[in-house]
Amino acid sequence: MKKVILAVASIALWASCIEDEKDYSQIIETRVANCETSKDFSVPVKEGYTTFVTSGEDTLAMANEPITIRIPKNATISTRAEGDGINISYDVLKEGAETTYAKTWQAVMFEDTQNGDYDYNDLIIHVKHQTDLPWAKEESLETIEIQPIALGSTKTIKLGCILSDGSTHMISDDVRTDLFGGRQGFINTVNDNDPIRYKLASTNIKNYAIPRTEKKAAWVAWFIEVDGKRMYAASSDIDYKSYDMVNKENMPYGLAVSNNNGTFSYPQEKNSLFETYPGFSDWINGKVSSIGSFQKELVYKYCSGGIIGEDGKSHKIWDYLDLN
Repeated sequence: MKKVILAVASIALWASCIEDEKDYSQIIETRVANCETSKDFSVPVKEGYTTFVTSGEDTLAMANEPITIRIPKNATISTRAEGDGINISYDVLKEGAETTYAKTWQAVMFEDTQNGDYDYNDLIIHVKHQTDLPWAKEESLETIEIQPIALGSTKTIKLGCILSDGSTHMISDDVRTDLFGGRQGFINTVNDNDPIRYKLASTNIKNYAIPRTEKKAAWVAWFIEVDGKRMYAASSDIDYKSYDMVNKENMPYGLAVSNNNGTFSYPQEKNSLFETYPGFSDWINGKVSSIGSFQKELVYKYCSGGIIGEDGKSHKIWDYLDLN
């Protein structure tokens, strides 16, 4: 009788594992989609005019021909320069101004282990990704620049990405050395430590040629390597079945945030996003479209200012334009 019971239990467990695996893969796809913060947008063009797409004071695109760009997922689009949304405007096409380009910003944030504490500040970078489309050329030119933001890990972290043509690029074999100047300890994650602002700097991806397309925006998907394990930030641009984006708890290893020109008020050390943003759980589960507001006392305080810059003004950790 015991053998029969054990056999039945084994069959049930086996069936359960199969069902769990099926449900798990479906949940991964949904979870990745929920964590996607950008979307494609077809820039409207008029003959004889240049289209400008702006967000605040930043120009996201200048188009003299059809082009698809990336904009924040929940962005409002207007033809009036007001609010924090995306603004569309036109100007008469000037002679010699045939260049078309698109620019996206991301705050890319990682956990450095498969079983993280979910503060997503083990590595944070501010990314500028620009696509230039030279007149009458069959290729676009991709350029990536990085502003190091925070390092809340003691491990050796490698950084890389995949571009729209499927090519893989290693940017750093040790981000502490290559991006943060070899500075030791936690960087910009502990309120009691002195904050450091880093410049926006070029990478080895500079004018990298990719076959151009007007129907889909150029994209970049990010990954890190720690202890021989490659972990990808959640991205709908690459197949979740082929690239490891989430852990066994179905939590993403990394997030790529495009809102607010790729800036984000991230947790200080020892605070998870679940605690820092009460709406985080609902957001990753698709119940709400925005991560919501944060608990001020749990956020790294220099995300909101307080750093006196070289110009004598108060700056955030994300600011870099005043740095020499």
